[in-house]
This record gives sequence, structure tokens and C-alpha cells, in this order.
Amino acid sequence: MTATCERRLPGVWTMLALAVAVVLSTGCGPTPFRPGPSLEVEEAGPADAAAVLFLVGDAGEARVEWTPLVHHLRAEVERWSAALPGDSSVALVYLGDNVYPVGLHDAGHPEVPRDSARLMAQVFPVSGPEAATDATPAFFLPGNHDWGSQGGPEGRARLANQEAFLERVAAAGPSVALVPGSQAEAPTVVEMGAGGPRLVLLDTQWWLQSQDQGERQRLLDGLGRALDGAGDRPVVVAAHHPFRSGGPHAERGLLDPLGLLARSGSVVQDLNAPPYEALLEGLEGVFTRAGEPLVYAAGHDHSLQVFQGEGAHEPRWSLVSGAASKTSSVTEMPGLMWAGRAPGYMRIVVRTNGRVELVVVRARDTYLSCADRQGDARRGCLRDGAAAFAPAFSTRLR
Repeated sequence: MTATCERRLPGVWTMLALAVAVVLSTGCGPTPFRPGPSLEVEEAGPADAAAVLFLVGDAGEARVEWTPLVHHLRAEVERWSAALPGDSSVALVYLGDNVYPVGLHDAGHPEVPRDSARLMAQVFPVSGPEAATDATPAFFLPGNHDWGSQGGPEGRARLANQEAFLERVAAAGPSVALVPGSQAEAPTVVEMGAGGPRLVLLDTQWWLQSQDQGERQRLLDGLGRALDGAGDRPVVVAAHHPFRSGGPHAERGLLDPLGLLARSGSVVQDLNAPPYEALLEGLEGVFTRAGEPLVYAAGHDHSLQVFQGEGAHEPRWSLVSGAASKTSSVTEMPGLMWAGRAPGYMRIVVRTNGRVELVVVRARDTYLSCADRQGDARRGCLRDGAAAFAPAFSTRLR
């Protein structure tokens, strides 16, 4: 998510409150997150794995030509696809904001080649021979930027453009899809093999911009049914908007100007905006009734964050993995176990004995992009950057 959030022109009272906040602000910012003592990171390989899920968010500025992360991901997808033969045992989920800044433009627009190249960078990790043999899928979730940072027919048209583009790519070989689709309101449910997790994929941007309470309730009802029917499978709910975050979209202080705009309804992408609060309240209600998922994973904030749940109304683990093509800061929040501002992603591994593991993989911020280099210097940056990604944190989820 970038600074081009959805906005309506603020009214007089909103502007007055904003001015007062600026005058009264003391300049004291929130406390940055500082992890505790370093723990040994477990990097267990594919042996005894039933399924592996890669979680990658906010990759909408990536390019094959200059983004080391997609080259590293391709090698990892190939490694795990070779080790876990068979459909549905390996999958990659892009957690929204797949095309910055306003989604995939209409055919004929001069920005279409740029938009298309950004999507193809995300197709690249599942285009290798091992991924092709196993039909390893990449699921693209909608984010607010994929909707063009707008609702209504215009926003849905941008989303339909991305859906049609991925359908054309899939017809040529790679297993890629926009889920839920541009016309879908209910969650998409994907079963990852016989012993893998159940994925429940949500379009939270659609929910935030909907004004129809009946439509909103149908999404929540669909989520409840997906949780009810999971049985012993671990459930991973994935969406663009996080359940918890210590990033810039988190709840802001009383005198924070953007916090005032969020509370007024002028900005709807922050956790303390009324539509977002209603979404969280709805999710908590479903989790209380149907049982909390093992994991709720999202992007939106451009960092890597791991939260442990604090009650039956919350997921047991909330993850933010939105650092594929941008990075942003993280501040202290209740339940935050680990966080990092660096390019990276997360990997969930389900073992044949039912154990579920999380590994957070990152590199130095230097390797976010090699776009400022040319020729041999760029090729060296891509090679070294792809090799620089390594586990930074791991924990057992179940």
C-alpha cells in the first residue's frame, strides 16, 4: 500500500481537527519494534513435508529485470516442487497490491506494458520446469491498488483486467489466477493436498468499499462455512488487509493527522477507519462462532510481522508479509513476537505428523531492487541479492 490511499475530500470540521492536531503535536513518534534476544532459526527442509505455502505481499513494483526476490522465489519454488511431487502440495499466494499504483489499465493505455511486466515478475517464480510439472499454483489476491484505489464499476474493471490477463497467462502454461475473481464476493477455498492446509482467500477491499450490509454478511457467512468444514486441517485465511499490524496502517495516536482522517472516514485503509473496524469486528464474530483459524495472513503494510493471538476471537497467529517490493517501519504492538523492515516473504510448512512451521525469509534492504544499476553491475546485484535471502525467524505454529 502506498500513500495514494482512497480519499474523499475532507469536510470543514475534518480540516479543522487536522490543523489542531498539527499544532498540538509534540513530535513524539511511536516506539519502534525491537526484537528480544536472537533465537536460533530452524531451517528444516522438505523431508517429511506434506505441503508448503509461500506468502508474498505487495509485489506490485517488482520486475524480473531488477528484483532479486523473484529470482530467489523461483529457485525455492523449484526446490520444493521437486521434493514434493504432485499437485497442490506447493503453492504461492500473493497477498494483494499486485500492480501499483492503480491496477492494470485498460487495453491500449500507455501504462499497460509496465503493468503487465509487474504481473509477469510475479508469474516468474512458478514458471520453472518443476513448477510446470506439478502445476504449482500462484494465487493473486486483490488489494486496494488492484481495484485502482476506487470502488464501483471503474475499480471492478481494473480488477477484471488483471483477472483476464492472468487467464491468458494460464492458458499458455503457468498455473496462475486472480482469487477471488473480479465478480466473486464469497471466499475462495483451496485444499492443499491430502495433508496440507485449507486456504480461505478473501477480497477484503471489496468488503471495505461495499455499502451493502447484506453483501458484507454473505462474505462473513462464507468464511464461517469454510472454517466449519475444515475438520482437522490447519486453516490459513489470506487477504490483503491485516488483522493486526504495527505498520503505518495500524491504529494511530489521538493527535496523529492521518488518524483523524481515518476516524472521519476520509481515509478507509487504516485499521481505525470505521469500515475497517467493522471488518475486524465481523471477523472476530466469525472466529468466535466457527473457531479461529490457525493463521490469518495479509500484506498492506510493507514489512514482515508475526503476532500471536490473545483469545478465541483472534487467529492463533496473525502475519503481515507485505515486503516484496517496498519496505516500511514497524512499531511496538501487543502480541507482536517478531518484525523486520526488509525485503522478504514467509513460508509455512505442514509436516506429515501434523506439525506446522513458519519461517520468515529476508535480505538486506540493499537488495530490494537493482534498478539503479546497469549491465554487469545489475546482473551481479541480482545474483548476489537472490543468494542473500535467508531465514531470519522461525517458530512452530502448531
